[in-house]
This record gives sequence, C-alpha cells and structure tokens, in this order.
Amino acid sequence: MDTGKRMSRTLAHWNDDRGDGFLAPVGGGPQVFMHVSALAPGSSRPLPNERFTFESVRDTQGKHSATRVRRPNERPHARTDRRRRSSERRGRRSWGPALFGLVAIGGIVGYAQGLIDIAPRTDAIVGAMPAWIPISRPAPARYRCDGRTHCSQMTSCAEARYFLAHCPNVKMDGNGDGDPCEQQWCN
Repeated sequence: MDTGKRMSRTLAHWNDDRGDGFLAPVGGGPQVFMHVSALAPGSSRPLPNERFTFESVRDTQGKHSATRVRRPNERPHARTDRRRRSSERRGRRSWGPALFGLVAIGGIVGYAQGLIDIAPRTDAIVGAMPAWIPISRPAPARYRCDGRTHCSQMTSCAEARYFLAHCPNVKMDGNGDGDPCEQQWCN
C-alpha cells in the first residue's frame, strides 16, 4: 500500500465509544485504521458502508492508518491543508520555541511564588520591604467537616455556610438556592 497517495475505501466497522473504525476496499484486502481525529473538524459521524478518501501513513509498528480523511464530494479543509503545507515547507517542527516558552513561564511563576511566600514578617523587616509585595497566609480553619449534616446540628449561619460549601452529604439547603438553614440560622 503506497503512502501519500489518496485512496478510496468504505467504512467497514465503526466504534462510537472509541471514535475509531476500519476502512476496507470494495473487493476485499487489508483494512486501514481510521480515527475520528483524521476527519475534518465539524464533520458528521461516520456511517457504516460510507465511502471515504484518505491518505495512508504507517505508524511506528508498521501498520497503516488513514489521515486527512474526507468524503468524496467534500472539499479539503483549508486549515488542515494550510497546516500540512507549512509543515512540509519547514520540515520537522522544532521544540525549541515551545520549550523556551515553557521555561520562561516556569521562571515567571517561580519568581512570583518567591514574592508571595515571604513570611513571617516582623516589624523590623516590614519597614524595609516595599508595600507592593503581597503576603499570602492561609486562613485558620474555624470549622471542619465532622459528619454533621443537618441544620439542627449547626451553631451559626457561618458554620452552616462552611459545611454546605466544603462538606459532603449535607442536607441544609432544602430549596437549592445556596443559602443553608434559612429557617434556623440564615434568615
């Protein structure tokens, strides 16, 4: 089977759950694997016995799979064709620019994290530090999930709101409006 040349086959089998199937020649012969990602963006769901044209590529194990799949009367998708032509001109894509971008982002995040994690500040240090440096300290936990689930077990509206937002299986918002214990605590 030649690669790079457009071929025409019929969809013999399709698995919607996995998004893949096999294209088979009309007269029999080897089937070609097709994944939904090989279709043009926005294409409709493939149907059994539907005819497709495609180019064949070999994977690392030497098996053929369909790429740039389209229906016979469908025009090539401009974006994928443009991408293919530009990558053919450039040859293999370089990871250099992407890697540089990731390293730069990591450096910025690391620098920002260093600014935020300055703690504790004493009065002697506070006067020497610029006012724009933010201080991040975790808020002390006033409440904790301890198995209570009903309004009758709460002691305040704030406690009921905490339990509703953070604890599983609570039964404190009967009307589902986000305000817990409206009759007992949060009226």
